[in-house]
Amino acid sequence: MVRMRVELVDVHCRDTEDVTGGDEFYIVGAVGLAPMGKKENDDLKIRGVLTRPISINDKQTKKFGQGGGTVFDSDVPENRILQIALVAFDEDSNKDWSNHGETVTKIGAGVSAALLATPVPPAKVAGLILPVAIGVVGGIMKMDKDDELGQHLREFPVQSLPNGSHLQIWNFKKRGSWYSSWDYTVRYRIHKG
Repeated sequence: MVRMRVELVDVHCRDTEDVTGGDEFYIVGAVGLAPMGKKENDDLKIRGVLTRPISINDKQTKKFGQGGGTVFDSDVPENRILQIALVAFDEDSNKDWSNHGETVTKIGAGVSAALLATPVPPAKVAGLILPVAIGVVGGIMKMDKDDELGQHLREFPVQSLPNGSHLQIWNFKKRGSWYSSWDYTVRYRIHKG
């Protein structure tokens, strides 16, 4: 067993999606272990991710507040695969964020239940995590259609990561007309040991 921790560090905006001002940036998703076989499915260690919206504008960098920071922290077997599945949004209409902690727990439980109920090979698990996490948030928060800015799916074999802290960069942008474009970078760290 080895200690693994995933921490959202900050978000940098070069260009907002909203042409009239700043975006209300947030992330939904899950971080956890890919099942390696039927015997290990009962301990997936899936943690939901839901950051509160961050008001951000062009050329700004902001640290993650509530829901950000450490999003996964657990002892894990070295023969497993750490999976990170995240989606970035710009909130277009106000939501009820009062049950934030409960919603994060429900995301993790919903993703775990879906993975246990579906005989998905380990290599296909990451593709199932995002739609389930988004669906759970949408059902709980009655999410209006917010603008999806980018998706991030990464797998890290635990045994191949050296001990220490590893900074990861997630860039996503869309170039279109003056009305519909954006450019963001999210930084997060994976700590092992």
